[in-house]
Amino acid sequence: MQDEIFFQERQRVGFFMQLETHIRQDGVCVRFSPLNWKFKQHGWDTIAQAYVRTYNPVGEYGGWGYRYSFRNGKAYNITGNQGIQLVFKDGSKLLVGTQQPKEASTALQEAGYLNPNDLM
Repeated sequence: MQDEIFFQERQRVGFFMQLETHIRQDGVCVRFSPLNWKFKQHGWDTIAQAYVRTYNPVGEYGGWGYRYSFRNGKAYNITGNQGIQLVFKDGSKLLVGTQQPKEASTALQEAGYLNPNDLM
């Protein structure tokens, strides 16, 4: 039985680059093609915080795409300045860009992993 999906989004740039995000009962799944051919599952048991936030792609991560910042962790983003911020129990961070911030916030609430104080 597949877990209930609260949110799905697919963003595409050109023919090859694609970012897919699912917020499900069992966690957050992300695939950033062509870097990841399979979804990377981030289970709720590994996530300390999950919320949607506005960010500065150039200032915080040096641009768009697959990015890494010593201060802010990893980012998968294609366009825009809205993202789903995951903070893991081990202290690492992942920001996943979204063009549907309200829907993502609602999905995180439905999954029970959004602190109401973290709403945009």
